[in-house]
Amino acid sequence: MDQFFVLQGTSEQGNSEVLEMLGCSYECDIINQILRMKITQEFDNKEEKTFKDVKYQIPIKQDTCLESFTIIYNQDTITGMVVEKEEGKQMFEQMTSEGQTALYAEKSDNGELIEINVGNVAPNDKIKITVQFSSIIKLVFSQYFYLQIPLMEKQMMESFEYLKLKLTCTGSLQKVECISHNVQANIKDGNEANLLMTTKHLKGSKQFFELIYSFEGMYEPSVILGEAIKESDETTAQEQEEKNKSEESEKQEIPTSDEKKMNEKQEDEMEIEIDDMNQNLRQSCFISFTPDFGQENKAIIDQHIQEQIEKGKQVLTDEFVEQIEKTVLNAEKHSKAQFFFLIDRSGSMCTIFQKARDTLIEFLQRLPDDSYFNVISFGSGYQFLFEEAKKKNKQSMKSALEQISKFSADMGGTEIYQPLEKIFQCKNVNDLYQMQIFLLTDGQVSQPDMVVQLIRNNSHKARVHCIGLGSGVDKQLLRRCSESGRGANRQVDNASELKEVVINVLENSFTPSYTKFQVEYDKSIVESIYPQQDEFPSVLKNEQFFMHIFLKKGINLNELQTKQKKVKISYYNCTNMKFEKTEIELNGQDQFLQDQNLKKTIFLIGKQLYLNRQCSNLKQSQEQKKKIIEESVKYQLVTPLTSYISSLQGLTDTRVVEYEEYKVDYTKSTYRSTGSAGGRHRKNRKKQGSARKSAPATGGVMKPISKNRQKKKKLNNLKSILLSKYTDNKLWKYDQQIILQFIDSMSKLQELIGYFFSAGLSKDLLCSIIFSLYLENQKGYRQKEAHKVLSQVKPLIEQSIKKSFLSQENAFKAVKKYIKL
Repeated sequence: MDQFFVLQGTSEQGNSEVLEMLGCSYECDIINQILRMKITQEFDNKEEKTFKDVKYQIPIKQDTCLESFTIIYNQDTITGMVVEKEEGKQMFEQMTSEGQTALYAEKSDNGELIEINVGNVAPNDKIKITVQFSSIIKLVFSQYFYLQIPLMEKQMMESFEYLKLKLTCTGSLQKVECISHNVQANIKDGNEANLLMTTKHLKGSKQFFELIYSFEGMYEPSVILGEAIKESDETTAQEQEEKNKSEESEKQEIPTSDEKKMNEKQEDEMEIEIDDMNQNLRQSCFISFTPDFGQENKAIIDQHIQEQIEKGKQVLTDEFVEQIEKTVLNAEKHSKAQFFFLIDRSGSMCTIFQKARDTLIEFLQRLPDDSYFNVISFGSGYQFLFEEAKKKNKQSMKSALEQISKFSADMGGTEIYQPLEKIFQCKNVNDLYQMQIFLLTDGQVSQPDMVVQLIRNNSHKARVHCIGLGSGVDKQLLRRCSESGRGANRQVDNASELKEVVINVLENSFTPSYTKFQVEYDKSIVESIYPQQDEFPSVLKNEQFFMHIFLKKGINLNELQTKQKKVKISYYNCTNMKFEKTEIELNGQDQFLQDQNLKKTIFLIGKQLYLNRQCSNLKQSQEQKKKIIEESVKYQLVTPLTSYISSLQGLTDTRVVEYEEYKVDYTKSTYRSTGSAGGRHRKNRKKQGSARKSAPATGGVMKPISKNRQKKKKLNNLKSILLSKYTDNKLWKYDQQIILQFIDSMSKLQELIGYFFSAGLSKDLLCSIIFSLYLENQKGYRQKEAHKVLSQVKPLIEQSIKKSFLSQENAFKAVKKYIKL
């Protein structure tokens, strides 16, 4: 499948077809340089056949954090959770094999796509997909933040397509302009702008929505607070209103003489609640600043951009950006770098090698005087021109040119990994100078994913630029390498153009830089930082400095002393050749302190980056993988080691009668619930659909009862099934629909699952412990039967726990903390 944002189904006969799109919308919320975007698309299966597997792909970048998936299947919402990847695959296969409609999502092996699979889409069924993610917006010309959003293909757009965007900055907006479409920004209060793009703006062949903006103070250091939000800590407006009414009623009943005692009691309870919240508090800080590289040229750049817009040309193309940076932002005098040139000397280069060699000589001669360089030849093996990079001078140039003149294409095959690895490992002759690597090749390599991962893991050390020569080169690999290495990617079809292309790439790599970052902070309050202390990359043109600080559990910034909040950032500024220091205090911006969604986004972006970096370690131990999975599940983040799995939403209070009509036999179908659209459940619901639409919440069959009684009745019905429904091995198989009847919220369940998983215990065991605790609490006529079942289950629970490093007491204690009986 090579199309993005397209739902493509495979029928039971193996035929592949695209499902019709009914609607699409974008919602974007930007805070300074943080983007939160929600994409919603609706599809319809108008074919008279069931698609057993429907695929959907979303292109992402490495710093993208997927916050949530929502699938509305007909009128049912498919919800789910993040689990270990292989476990998710097995659950998806089992659910779909039983005829359920289920969803499975994972990151592609190269990390550039989110791949979503929806199983069992019946004729005339509708699917609405909403994906919410967040990322950091990039810079252009070191002066504007630049947002680019891919739009749907024109033939797929009708009256439903639109895009809404809200931009809020800490300082007054200086420039806000949509450079792709004729959409005007409505600026409010100086620092807020709103844009609305409707179908009339979509005429033409433009594939992207593009926005540039800048704001006052963007070059100053800023701090935005992050916080891990748990559902159990949140109170809805309705719940709060009911609580207030209850407290008011109680207050009226209390005599005046007891009011003082009541107030003291409420104060004590409030203190306990605050203490509990602080114990579970997880806070982070996102620190960023933008280097002021070439702000004096702002007016000239504005003029060039405006001219492009008036001519109806695409503005921020690679060619346009390179031309501006070369002619307006000439950074050669401020460029302090070490240059490494990797030249392909495999046998396939023999017919064009003379041009490649001449290009290499021109490359070296064009280097800035105050720079270091080295040349690495590669084929089946590799050779370094010098043992370490040499300062450019007459002597080093003479030696280099003499040796290069003897080069020929005589080194066999094409293997890039080892020479690249050696460059990253070699001694840094001057750590104040940033590193630039140029790769010239005409072939393909084995293990391309390992090459990309190697570059990605070392992207804090160097930029990697790729030049592909001829039609046989692996264009996909070079594109991925340059993206992972934050460099340029060029394809040369005609060897006569090689020299011009390489020199252009070289000249555009000239850049001022901040290097050798060191960060000082109070380690007694900090759990971890991203990037790690020894992995801060050099900050070049069109880049920002940013870092995430994760505070230890229970640490509240508001309760810290001023000296504990101080963070000192030092670096080398190559434009003035001096070390500089910036001091920041960890206090968030006032206008963002009450935005809980933003706090959650900031925390999750940081965790996503941190976990991605942990996953990229090519030599992970099983213990390391286990910790990454545990933390990914804890914060519900899709990483290379986890996936997202879901089935149709289970019972709600309005479906009590449906549940009575369609009781589930868990010995036959573990995951099928009343919310399932699979098998006979879908057919029965369709037959009775019209009658149900007009029925009240109780289904029009039962007598109206209070919500509390209704909920209690539903819970008792579900629990009664457990007395006789368990698997052949006497352990109940995990089922989210049932377990959620015993636990207050999804977040609690996810935390409990993560705890068990980290201890090496299965979800089935968790399910059995919950049910055994329930059985122990049975009274009256159920007690005898419950204890009989319990006697069969308990030995298996004990046996399973012994295989882990968790004691039986702690396992039961952890479950008791979360469940309600």
